[in-house]
Amino acid sequence: MPLELVMSKLGDASFLAGQALAFLVLIATIVTSFTPNRSASRHIDQVLKMLNLLAGNVGRNRNADDA
Repeated sequence: MPLELVMSKLGDASFLAGQALAFLVLIATIVTSFTPNRSASRHIDQVLKMLNLLAGNVGRNRNADDA
């Protein structure tokens, strides 16, 4: 397989992976903006924490009900 073909396929794959990651962050941001951060269920609370991390709601960038 020629090196040029490998490099073009690698570039296409990395572009697609970047788009997929951006889409996942967008969906996580939308979901976390419409849901409260605290839940009565421990499992749902863990999922919300993971979504907040993926959406970038960490450190000083927290949701309003985290204050």
